[in-house]
Amino acid sequence: MREIIRALKAHLAQPDPADDPLPAGNYPPLDPVKPKAPEDLAPLQKDLGRLLKALHRRQIPVVIVFEGTDTAGKGGTIRRVTRQMDPRGFHVATVAAPSQADLDRHYLGRFYRDFPEKGHLTIFDRSYYGRVLVERVEGLTPTERISEAYDEIVAMEESLVRGQVLVLKFLLVIDKAVQNDRLIDRAKDPDKRYKLTDEDWRNYNKYEAYTEAMAEMVARTSKAVPWQVVDANSKPEARYHILKAVRDALEEALAESEDGCICD
Repeated sequence: MREIIRALKAHLAQPDPADDPLPAGNYPPLDPVKPKAPEDLAPLQKDLGRLLKALHRRQIPVVIVFEGTDTAGKGGTIRRVTRQMDPRGFHVATVAAPSQADLDRHYLGRFYRDFPEKGHLTIFDRSYYGRVLVERVEGLTPTERISEAYDEIVAMEESLVRGQVLVLKFLLVIDKAVQNDRLIDRAKDPDKRYKLTDEDWRNYNKYEAYTEAMAEMVARTSKAVPWQVVDANSKPEARYHILKAVRDALEEALAESEDGCICD
């Protein structure tokens, strides 16, 4: 009991986390891959549908993370990745504001609920990286906790890889002028106007802050699973590049599992 009291007093005596912005680090700027001219997506989509069934037979779990600039085309890319997949084999996890129950626990806890069982695929349309992106830029989380999050996320991804989960991460980035044009196009298009909110324009005005946050994220969280940074100024080119990258990664995982090293 004396040891418990000592530990509690020591914890309460610690200063509150500072709320000052994170200092700008000397991190390399984003260097996105410039995709080549796109080809027909249909053969790739057929391959992805076939590969998902093979993953289920081999009991290989897969996580694909999508992050990036607003209007970079994450949702459209995900729809094309899953176009010919059996819906019973994949789940698209979207990230909303945490509930009070989520806030009462470690922030990574709610994402574990979406990690796939063996033989299934989870695609994150935005993800646990929100801690070091939107929560950082919008000042929603104390600086100290954001700073700690990089190592926490890396440790979690390392545990997934050790558990023989295939993890892929794509960061879609676009120029500020392209983002402005896409926001204006949304405002003019009755079928897309519902996507546009005041928050989108506020994020546009913080383009540089988000770019800086993404650069630090890539530099500090590529240890276990490297980021694939993709120039998405042209949606067709970016989509073809990503579908091909996913197809190649799944084929490689299946080839490596032939010895039975991934399946129990």
